[in-house]
Amino acid sequence: MEVLNTLAINLSLVLSVLLAVAGIVLTIFLKLPQLRYPFLSLKLILGTLDWSGSKGKITPGRSFAASSLSALIPGAFMGTLLAVLIAGPGILFWIWIVSFFLSPIHFVLSTAAHRSRKRTSSGAIAGSGAEAVASITRSRWLAILSAVFFIPAALIGGGALPVAFLSGGISGTFPSPASSGLVPGPTAISIAMAILLVVMAAGGIKRIGLYSKFAFYAGITLLILSLILGPMPDVSGILDDIAASFGDTWALSSVPSILLALAIYFAFTEVGSGKAASLSAAIRTDYPAKAGLSMQLTLLLESAVAGLVLLLLGSISGAGQLYEWYLTSGGPARELGQIFHPSLYDLFRAFFFRAPGANLAGLLMLGACIAFVVPGMASWWYALYNNSYSAGGRKLSIVASIVFFFAVLGAGLAIQFYPGDFFPLIVLLSSITLMVSALSGALASLLMVRSSRNELNFFLESREAKAAIAGDFFLILISVLPQNLISKVFGWFSLIPFPGPIRRPLIRAFAAAYKINLEEAEKPLEEYPSLNAFFIRHLKEGVRPIDADPRSIVSPVDARASRFGNITEGLLIQTKGIVYTLKDLLGSAERAEPYLEGKYMVLYLSPQDYHRMHTPVECKVNGFNYAPGKLFPVNDIAVEGLHGLFPKNERLTSFLVSPRGRIAMIKVGATNVGKIRVTYDSIRTNRFFRKKRDVNYDPPREMAKGAEIGRFEMGSTVILLFERDTVEFAERMYEGIKVRLGEPIAYFLRK
Repeated sequence: MEVLNTLAINLSLVLSVLLAVAGIVLTIFLKLPQLRYPFLSLKLILGTLDWSGSKGKITPGRSFAASSLSALIPGAFMGTLLAVLIAGPGILFWIWIVSFFLSPIHFVLSTAAHRSRKRTSSGAIAGSGAEAVASITRSRWLAILSAVFFIPAALIGGGALPVAFLSGGISGTFPSPASSGLVPGPTAISIAMAILLVVMAAGGIKRIGLYSKFAFYAGITLLILSLILGPMPDVSGILDDIAASFGDTWALSSVPSILLALAIYFAFTEVGSGKAASLSAAIRTDYPAKAGLSMQLTLLLESAVAGLVLLLLGSISGAGQLYEWYLTSGGPARELGQIFHPSLYDLFRAFFFRAPGANLAGLLMLGACIAFVVPGMASWWYALYNNSYSAGGRKLSIVASIVFFFAVLGAGLAIQFYPGDFFPLIVLLSSITLMVSALSGALASLLMVRSSRNELNFFLESREAKAAIAGDFFLILISVLPQNLISKVFGWFSLIPFPGPIRRPLIRAFAAAYKINLEEAEKPLEEYPSLNAFFIRHLKEGVRPIDADPRSIVSPVDARASRFGNITEGLLIQTKGIVYTLKDLLGSAERAEPYLEGKYMVLYLSPQDYHRMHTPVECKVNGFNYAPGKLFPVNDIAVEGLHGLFPKNERLTSFLVSPRGRIAMIKVGATNVGKIRVTYDSIRTNRFFRKKRDVNYDPPREMAKGAEIGRFEMGSTVILLFERDTVEFAERMYEGIKVRLGEPIAYFLRK
């Protein structure tokens, strides 16, 4: 133990210096990406800039969640507690400061891993920190060395440590002995965790990413509830302790303790470990820099959790033997041996057991830890598999995976019989292996910073990035807000039959704001019982004559033709520099096939426009497809800033067949579109419980040219898809032209 203590102290000094150098160099060389592009990172995490047509396995949001889980619990929890015991609560300020400068490390490693990813022998897309080192430095031995540093960290810090941590949490929450049969022992816990790992590993990174995202939100919610419902912390006292301790950290004699505390904290929060790099390599995106940007906020999140841990410490009932020892002794731990002894296990048990009995706060805390720990371990396993594969091929990756599962089971057995001795030992071993891995990652980031900067500049020059940065606040706002709920609420409001003195001025103001031509409305304004009734108003007979030419395809709506053209290689242009796939728009390759190499037209309806839809040709409705989705706005800012906007949003597609060719009429939902309705079916959109629907009619439902086919309850977009070699656009058409219902927009080639 003494030898390990000495090794850990020496490693901490080297790691602290290297992290400081790497953080400063990367921050300057990349021109403060953590300060310039935090909103861009958030949009990537929230899926605003995700494009399902890109190659990859998981979204940036799922990769972020999978990477963050173990880095938060047990990472930030254990790292913060150990840092406080070593240097006092004032270390929190240094954690926050250093976290800011270290954020680019995650960016560099993740970008490099995504750039250098390859297909495995099984056809899967995968990458790792080791693969990135090999690809960028062109040095195989450096890649092998990187994997050698990573493997022990994954086995001990990613496999054994979470078992010990969770076992301590359960024994702390349920103080009754495991022998009673009411509380599972550490061995049973490790077996259960191993089984869950096998289940997640069998589904690969897709399943890990899916579970991780759910666990992330569930765990954060439980964590906050635990803090709210538990004993209230003495906030003022904690702040006084932090302030007083921060003043002490400026003393020259405190420097070794500060460096040791920071090194251990950032080792436990997986800075430079290479786990995030492996997960980033699987991200589904079209620019490697996107993968890096989606990961650069992890450290800032972890530093926020560090503050939460201090609040929890202030509310632990009689638990902080070591913390109290620190406060009463008047100084930090001089040797790690003062921390890594049996009392450490008691402290972590007390972290859960915050009052006598299995209280609600403790149960919620435990639930949060379970939610974080299991998918977090699966992420470590995935990273271990890929790093081993990069270093030694498939055989080594299989052996490493087997050893990982034995490490999980072995940790349970050890903590079962020797809790007081094994727990501090596994924590100390974890700190050493994670520090070694962090050293490797920090060095690698310095070697790969130039290539990552080039990737960042390449992405920033794209139209998508420029639009996203320009509309940062708006796009973040629409990404965070619950668009579907807001649209529902607005839809309900529009249906309210307000009394005449309220309703008439409201509708009149709406009409005036959007310059609606009231003379075309079927009824006088006063006769509409609600705002929605006015919005979906019928027009007077004859104000929208339908072109009678049998070859003509008429506009189905009043709208602006914002975009039209050829469908080339299955791609449609959203705006200059941004495309989306026909397959994503229609939901399957089978439905997309008739329209490959065909034509398309996007018709944008403003609130000013008539919002009933009509058939563009005489046709039969063969069926429809309903795809639940988001309700992002479809205005110019969103179109230019949200990659793959239309496939993201809710859609109802009518499949029309005429003797001269097939047409897909896609009705796209948007913000404040309460519902999309069609006349040929009772389907309702934007319900609380929504599921995909694919309906075929036998026999098809016949409709005359210009017949009403549906309506938007508030505004949105219609996309028309035309079968290959069947139509040509009308000569008068140009992008941005206003078209009215019944006017020719295209003509069939067949007579």
